[in-house]
Amino acid sequence: MNMDPTIGEFEVALRLSLRSLTRADRDRLQAPEYLWSRIEAGLRSAVSEQAADAPRAKVIPLRRQRRVVTVVGALAVAAAAAIAIPLAVSSRNEVTVLAAAPLTNEGLAAFDATPAGSARLVSSHGHEFLEVSVQNVPNRAGDHLELWLIDTAVKGMVSLGPYTGSHRYAVPDGISAKAFPIVDLSLEPGDGVPTHSGVSVVRGTLPVSARSA
Repeated sequence: MNMDPTIGEFEVALRLSLRSLTRADRDRLQAPEYLWSRIEAGLRSAVSEQAADAPRAKVIPLRRQRRVVTVVGALAVAAAAAIAIPLAVSSRNEVTVLAAAPLTNEGLAAFDATPAGSARLVSSHGHEFLEVSVQNVPNRAGDHLELWLIDTAVKGMVSLGPYTGSHRYAVPDGISAKAFPIVDLSLEPGDGVPTHSGVSVVRGTLPVSARSA
């Protein structure tokens, strides 16, 4: 079977963007102490019941020090356009579902309408993608929605780019969804700061198995 050209174009754009990030770029991006406290508090309060056979992510308490945000997913604007592959187009490809989880607003910021949705981790042509769909998302002038993966220790996070609707979002090569199983959708101000705002719209934890590298 021939590879969908959409996947090839995305991979090229993603790799070029990742190479543009220098070590200095990564070192400069530090999450403020209050941000990690808010995210950790939100994770603790948002834990919901899961199926008896579904593993839970263990949230490790943070040490009282600043954390450096993992910025592999802080991509250039040009590559961000290639991150979201419409499900209508990508559905033609053979995919394997690795994990799925509901996304809820429980314990998070309150909005006029309660946001809710779902996330599926899938594998296609040797790459992993996150299929995300969220309803009742807030729409505030000047703000945008950002999709994140957060690790179980709540020490690092990876941006998958702006959330633009029900799409398939690429998990960067070298990033394991097993190590970053927490799916988080945040509301970000238009201030140009590439770190999590601390305002989460929905969140859920993928019960990722060892088969996800």
